Amino acid sequence: MLIHASFVPHSPLLLENIHPESHAQVSHTSEAVQSIAEDLYALKPDVLVVISGHGDRYSDAFSIDLSEEYLADLRPFGDLSKPETFYPATHIIDGLQRHLRKSEIPFTLGTNEMLEYGTAVALKLLTKEQNDIRIVPIAYSDLSRKEHHQFGQALREVLDGCPERVAVVAAGDLSHCLSSSAPGGFCKEGKEFDDSIVSAVNLGSLSNLLAIPETTIDEAHENGYNPLLILYGLLDKRQFVSKVLSYESPFGVGYLVAQFHLK
Repeated sequence: MLIHASFVPHSPLLLENIHPESHAQVSHTSEAVQSIAEDLYALKPDVLVVISGHGDRYSDAFSIDLSEEYLADLRPFGDLSKPETFYPATHIIDGLQRHLRKSEIPFTLGTNEMLEYGTAVALKLLTKEQNDIRIVPIAYSDLSRKEHHQFGQALREVLDGCPERVAVVAAGDLSHCLSSSAPGGFCKEGKEFDDSIVSAVNLGSLSNLLAIPETTIDEAHENGYNPLLILYGLLDKRQFVSKVLSYESPFGVGYLVAQFHLK
């Protein structure tokens, strides 16, 4: 049973122990992410599905790594704390992969125990006091918009049949081209993309999300669009109210925090 849906950034800079001097510049984002974490703590989900896309991602298939345990290790980014261990919601992963193959949605099941950093950041930000939560780490693909939306619909069909309380978090950053010092340099399409995403999320509008031109998406150098498409597929046929909790871009990268309140 789906009980929570949200979208958060996955920048390691949001973790205070990694880059303390930069953390103050993302205070609005941090406060909004904390509100998501508090909501999850109050809801106490049994399973957290995280949709991200760094690490071993396939261009022609969606993917999940299934391991006896997962490690969230951010030491390469300067996090000196001990890597955290998470465990899979094995039966949900198995049910999803069976449903996807039956639906002929391209899918690959891997065995990597090391969580990619986007998923690791989201978990560290959102599950500080929920050590017993099981996870499903999903990687999006380079397939079409339609296929990402269909994947989200398939995910919904599987979760609707689960007795467990399930939360779904899509993790990604918006444009990386919002200033001359941004990782992707500056391009006008970056702001156009972010403005369109914020508007579409505030309206809860899939049609507005799909109306963003392909060239704008490409030029924005983002990694949040496909996770959002999956999230909207997940919410298809559900009544919800979406709300942008925060948007800022202090480092030339768009950080969006949004919650989709289920009715």
